[in-house]
Amino acid sequence: MTIVSSIIKLMKNLIFDFDGTIADSVALAKELANEILPKLGKDPLTDKDIEKIRTMTIPQGFKYVGVPFYKLPSLVVQAKQIIGRRIGELQPIDGVVEVLEKLPENTHIGILTSNTEKNVMSFLRRHKMTKYFDYIDTSVGIFTKSRKLKQTIKRHKLKKKDTIYVGDEIRDVEAAKSVGMPVAAVSWGANHPKVLKEYNPDYLIKKPKDLLKLI
Repeated sequence: MTIVSSIIKLMKNLIFDFDGTIADSVALAKELANEILPKLGKDPLTDKDIEKIRTMTIPQGFKYVGVPFYKLPSLVVQAKQIIGRRIGELQPIDGVVEVLEKLPENTHIGILTSNTEKNVMSFLRRHKMTKYFDYIDTSVGIFTKSRKLKQTIKRHKLKKKDTIYVGDEIRDVEAAKSVGMPVAAVSWGANHPKVLKEYNPDYLIKKPKDLLKLI
């Protein structure tokens, strides 16, 4: 998990997750949960609850809040709709734009997300970030990211050995590993760095600027 100084010279392509990695959506996620949970007869989440959930997988998180896991698809649809209405409230993770500005010009940069293209494009336009990305691949199911990663690599004619995936969740690490590509886990998103480390990402990034240390 050591940061190697020459990695970006080898890695010509970066694929970013969106929510929690580029967009600071963790606080909004708590608000969404507290809007939805009372409708299901569950108590709102406290900050302490959020910190516990950050150490869990998605199924474990559902069990913790007492919501049946089969409700996941319908809740995801609701969440995307609410995010669409509140996308203007989201801000970029502090330091991410500066990193994107400093990446080598020949770096091929894309986004792979389970959010909608409409939401992502609205966010990028609002913050004048569209110029940094070569493509946006969406419609990723909660547990189908590995399949979408394969499709993204094929569609954009990327080589896995020249590509690194950057994400904030356990499932991001698992997806990249299942595809056989390097993965950098970020510590500021949905899952706590302590639990991310347990899933052995190739790199664990504490701050956005640490991505530049890979250059």
